[in-house]
Amino acid sequence: MAVALSRWFTVYAFDFRGHGRSGGFCTYGDLEYLDVDTVVRRARTEGVGPVATVGVSMGGIAVIRHAALRGGVDAVVAISTPARWNGHPSVAVRRIRRMTDTRRGRRLARLLGVRLSESWSDPEDPEALVGRITPTPLILVHGRDDHFFEEDEVWRLYRRAGHPKRLMLARRFGHAEDGLNATLAGLLARRILEAVGRSFPDDAADRSPPGLTDRGTGGVPST
Repeated sequence: MAVALSRWFTVYAFDFRGHGRSGGFCTYGDLEYLDVDTVVRRARTEGVGPVATVGVSMGGIAVIRHAALRGGVDAVVAISTPARWNGHPSVAVRRIRRMTDTRRGRRLARLLGVRLSESWSDPEDPEALVGRITPTPLILVHGRDDHFFEEDEVWRLYRRAGHPKRLMLARRFGHAEDGLNATLAGLLARRILEAVGRSFPDDAADRSPPGLTDRGTGGVPST
């Protein structure tokens, strides 16, 4: 996805804390907004122009928290992002909770390349912060068939977000990386550039993934 987006943007891809070659411990989206802030400041220093943050799942929580708590970006894209920390009945989320809540689970996660924090600071739910992003444009992307976080989660975010905002729902998307592809990258590129007042140079990329509903922008949501 990063490579696909680099057709139109300078893309900064990085490992969150506790992942890959980064130090520290994963805090499930709580403190990861500080990692986003470091990369945003670097992009600003290097003068790449308007800066948009794109986050997927936990990364979506991080970019929402960053835009609400730190700001300084021109657009935000949150993909497959939950509105709440708790209240998810899916088997996939229960499996993750068993991994994060037990010492044995955290050891397993370390073998998989993720170092999980043992502590939890009980931060605000994403839906409690999303309204503070306005007037920065917000784009929300979610799969109707998401097996982690059901569709209601993105509607909770969308309803509490200020304007401008856009909601993109896809029937066959799955969760997070399941739905990332070059077609989505092209559509997101167009929407991001529109959000920051830039023209889109490539008409060939104005395509939508199958079964995608794309609604809302500007001051009033479309229906």
